[in-house]
Amino acid sequence: MPKKNWPPEDGDITHLIERLDALEERNNVRFEALRALFFVSAEGHHYVRLCGEAHPRDGLEIGQHLKVAITLYDAKGRVVNTGACYLSAPEKFYGFEAFQLDINGGGEIVKVRVYPQRA
Repeated sequence: MPKKNWPPEDGDITHLIERLDALEERNNVRFEALRALFFVSAEGHHYVRLCGEAHPRDGLEIGQHLKVAITLYDAKGRVVNTGACYLSAPEKFYGFEAFQLDINGGGEIVKVRVYPQRA
């Protein structure tokens, strides 16, 4: 049964973000300025929008093809949906890159997991 405070009035679900630091370290990337918003489209579809920045942990380049992956979970720990967006190719990435990803959110979301994957 959904909680009475779902969806949040302002749509901000940033507090539900879970980062996987070990994967960020392994892939020489650090996610910053993360924000997650829940919204309903004009057609009535539920979405989660994830915005943020990818920064290299060392230096100014990431040195490999990466994507930002997101997994949404419900109150029973089940995966609701997954999605990904690709960062620029290593030869074009310099300093940092902002990203935005919209993913169908279904019902109540209790966790938004964000992690890098090799593309």
